[in-house]
Amino acid sequence: MPTAPVDDTGTVLFFEDTGAPPGSSTYLTVIILHGSYFHGLTFQNLVPYAASSNLRIVRVNLRDYPGSTKFSEEEMDAIKSGDPEIQAGAMKAQGQQVAAFLRHFATTYGIPPTTQADGKLVGGMTLVTWSMSTNLSMSLLAHAGSLPAETREVLGDYLRTIILHDPVSGQTCGAASLQGSYSPLRDASLSLDERINLARLRLSYYFSTVDDFKSITAEELNARVPMHESPLEDPSKTPTLLRMSKEERDAIGDRDAFVRSTLHIIRIAPDVFRENFERALFRLDGILPKIRIVCAWGDETMSDCVFATKIIWDRLEAARAEKTRFRDIEFYKLEGCNHMSHWDHPEKVIHLLTTRA
Repeated sequence: MPTAPVDDTGTVLFFEDTGAPPGSSTYLTVIILHGSYFHGLTFQNLVPYAASSNLRIVRVNLRDYPGSTKFSEEEMDAIKSGDPEIQAGAMKAQGQQVAAFLRHFATTYGIPPTTQADGKLVGGMTLVTWSMSTNLSMSLLAHAGSLPAETREVLGDYLRTIILHDPVSGQTCGAASLQGSYSPLRDASLSLDERINLARLRLSYYFSTVDDFKSITAEELNARVPMHESPLEDPSKTPTLLRMSKEERDAIGDRDAFVRSTLHIIRIAPDVFRENFERALFRLDGILPKIRIVCAWGDETMSDCVFATKIIWDRLEAARAEKTRFRDIEFYKLEGCNHMSHWDHPEKVIHLLTTRA
């Protein structure tokens, strides 16, 4: 079972690797982090496309998820402390563990560094953080200045892009929930099991298509409806989880990890996530300046992801108006995609990786 050490106390992260495309010395290494509940196996439909697309796809399981080190009691105490300063330290540590994974993989597996060929970037790595794991890419960049010099050097040579794949407003941007929105996890009328089951299912809904995230209002976001509940129901818009077998649903998720740690990370003080977001994308310190950001959003995903994308756009527009520094940020629409585009439309995610990463 392949694992990578990510600190000096024995902590490891489990990963699955497609390996280098045969005969290629210019392939792109794609490191993918999962979000809440669903772990790295949820990206399995991307694997068959890897070699033919000149990609090496590495699916990583986060702490507490299968094969990776569980959070210690001390770490969980920090996450649950309610003290923003202590929680900030906990999130900084998690971001630095991701950086350590990237360094380990680049230096251990001999992947090609980022170079230019015919005016285009080849080789190197892209880090894809999906859903809630976008908080880890924000933490990594926010605290890049305190990484070991060797790690910064490796990331500078290899990490060319970070993709925020369907970011979420709270853990990516530190924003308050969309006013008037519904979340099963906040529904006090449901038991914990009911909240988890409904939240998991809603992640895989297809919602009314959003044409332009930049101008959409809270009222319009809240008015979106699940497509499978429409009188004009399209079978292709049936929630992803309802088209899976029970065996598939069970295989790609980990309820115990979600309850033990992920729920508590979701509840970390918003200011912690907001500070990391600002430092990562807008209050730049000159560390790792070449890393580009691609914010990829599905136009039929849940409204919170569209809301998060709009928050990032609005903040970028404010930085432009104020003539302050910001990272190179591009927005990319995954057309006809819900929050689980990697399962339902892997070819569209592969196109994103081969054209934008």
